[in-house]
Amino acid sequence: MEHLDPKDLQKLEELCVQDEPPFCQAACPLHVDVRTMTSAVAKGDFATAAKTYQKRIPLPRILARICEQPCRPHCKRGEAGGAINIGLLERACADQAGFATAQASPRPKRPHRVAVVGAGISGLTAAVELTRKDYPVTLFEAESVLGGRLRSLSPQILPTEVLEDDLASLGKLGVEVRTGVRLFRDITLSSLTVDFDAVYLAIGKGSWPTAPLKADPTTLATDVERVFFGGSARQCDGEYSPMASMSDGCRAAGSIDRLLKEESVSAHRDKEGAYDTRLYTSLEEVEPRPEVTPKDPAAGYAPDEARAEAERCLQCECLECVRVCDYLQHFNEYPGKCIRKVTKNVVSHPGKSLRTHTKVINACSLCGLCGVVCPTDLDMGYVNNQARVAMWDRGYMPPAIHESALQDMLSSNEAPYSFTRHQPGLQSSAYLFFPGCQLAASAPANAENTYRFLTERLEGGVGLSLRCCGAPALWSGNTDLFGSTKMEFLEEWRGLGEPVVIMACPTCELMFKRELPEMTVTSLWEILDSVELPERALKGEGRMLAIHDSCTARFATNVQDSVRSLATRLGYQIEELKFSREKTKCCGYGGLMYRINPALTKKVIDSRIAESPADYLTYCTNCRDFFATEGKPAYHVLDLLFGAEPAGEAARPGLTLTRRRQNRHYLAAKMLHDFWGEALTGEPPYARIRLRIGPEIAAKMERSFILAEDIQRVIYEAEESGNKLLIPAKRHSLAHNHPSIITFWVEYAPVDGEFEVFNAYSHRMKIVEDPNHG
Repeated sequence: MEHLDPKDLQKLEELCVQDEPPFCQAACPLHVDVRTMTSAVAKGDFATAAKTYQKRIPLPRILARICEQPCRPHCKRGEAGGAINIGLLERACADQAGFATAQASPRPKRPHRVAVVGAGISGLTAAVELTRKDYPVTLFEAESVLGGRLRSLSPQILPTEVLEDDLASLGKLGVEVRTGVRLFRDITLSSLTVDFDAVYLAIGKGSWPTAPLKADPTTLATDVERVFFGGSARQCDGEYSPMASMSDGCRAAGSIDRLLKEESVSAHRDKEGAYDTRLYTSLEEVEPRPEVTPKDPAAGYAPDEARAEAERCLQCECLECVRVCDYLQHFNEYPGKCIRKVTKNVVSHPGKSLRTHTKVINACSLCGLCGVVCPTDLDMGYVNNQARVAMWDRGYMPPAIHESALQDMLSSNEAPYSFTRHQPGLQSSAYLFFPGCQLAASAPANAENTYRFLTERLEGGVGLSLRCCGAPALWSGNTDLFGSTKMEFLEEWRGLGEPVVIMACPTCELMFKRELPEMTVTSLWEILDSVELPERALKGEGRMLAIHDSCTARFATNVQDSVRSLATRLGYQIEELKFSREKTKCCGYGGLMYRINPALTKKVIDSRIAESPADYLTYCTNCRDFFATEGKPAYHVLDLLFGAEPAGEAARPGLTLTRRRQNRHYLAAKMLHDFWGEALTGEPPYARIRLRIGPEIAAKMERSFILAEDIQRVIYEAEESGNKLLIPAKRHSLAHNHPSIITFWVEYAPVDGEFEVFNAYSHRMKIVEDPNHG
């Protein structure tokens, strides 16, 4: 699938099983919402429970006493302490709250007349349902009273007053009742088809003078035009099933309604009656609880007993992804619901509908954990990334959303700070070390020490490439920019003779393995685990560290195993977090979440930190930095291998965006000088601008993704061109610069050869001078 379209999205939405009914509801021929009913009973709200039950049951007083519970064998609680006694809960609803009295509809009757023959539970049900649909109904019964087989039930099971209460509802609904009228004696099938527009035969087993009519199991239609047949007479084998008979009555009423409306009688009826649900409900953390037994079985559940039994209900749902995903929890979404909004966002035309889901689509970390735990492998990371691609392609993506991240990526790949070279003194490379832009930004010393170590340990030459893999472009959905980025590196790699690329960053490794399959890529951790460790490496001496696996290494078991092996070789004990390896959680950096939704990012970080009191060990620079910024002692594996001070490295906070950019520049200059004996040349002229920035302004800049480099560019352009405003009262200058789609503003003043910054902000508007002004 190249890009998402509505059909693609619909197929993905259908993978989500959260909207599927629970097992009991699907197994119930009338689809009683047992989950809602038991939830109400558990709260002692019997009135709501009774209302929920009556919504699906035409004769609730009767069925609440005699329902054979076809749903119960399918109850998920049956696997952990015994199935819920739904039948006794139905009776408790009847006993504690009762059911609303049936009322005739104020709407005018339809012009079509319907005959129902047989006043057992199936015929009674059909009569009630058809009357509710505004059809004039005449009910024929051979006996002198209504009820059929229901009259034969013991009063202890079905008290006479309960039966009569429900039967009385027929008159209130306006059903015309004719008793003492027997089919084939007093009326014929032919006469019925002449006098009525449709006929439902529900006269019961044993009432036919000849073999029973054949009925279509889906529609209950017979070979006789406009005649339908159901009830116990259709159930030739097995015990009498009140629920099945009632279901037939509802099905027949539905068929007749469709027939008389001239609609398809058979279309879209696969979910009528009992069927198999696709819902998945885990019992992993469910404690077994035994069924509540009533003290007086004849009386059924007392209120407190009913509540206790209802509390055992698991309230079956899936939500496996939501339970593990802070993103879905934050936005109160689950995939099926979310994809419907994604669809609207992707396909709505400008001016037709607001794309209100844009921020949600762009806040996902794209980590893929949801797809791992989903029973149908539905990955919202894939959906959201493809939605971003579609929005970019169609011009729906507000470009400013990702601008700061994309500009940072472009900076990492621009000369003079980006280069790809052979090892000094060599004309070929067996290997190419690719530390990645984030290791260079966070810990340039680790990148330098690693490269030096590799050149000493590996034969055949180890080249070096300082640049970004292009992940920000891919995550943003800007496939054109990502494509040009990867092609640039591909050409550089080919120019070095196509060496094996050693990846320090799990994200870079994932990007290249997926997007550049022609490259041979290996993990730095596999290389390091295959050689003798550095002498200055910090020995663990039995100290416990909890390993946080990078989400981009979710399926890279080779990387996971190598990191654990390295830690063990250094003498550390390993604690496996609850969410580790394939089920690891994102730190909040992935997918550009931290730039789109800082509040959500903090939730993600805090959630991960809370999993263990132990210090964390990571092999992703951003993971380490994010944890440390929130006060969690965390090491990068390279911190241990190259002998950094334990306390200092574990507490070393994440750096500002400005400092990270400066570290990349510093590393490029140092590597050129120390390894190749060259000076860094070609720096932009604005780099000479020296700044004074107080802590409050620096914090504001960080929140707004404004770098010192952006400030330098504004001041340089203003001082060179003279295009600036003067604030006389302060003797400050106010200037702006529009290097891309963002306009940066700076309030500043020169101080002792430097420029002090008093304010800085940005916006998406472009300032245009009026050529006619002046």
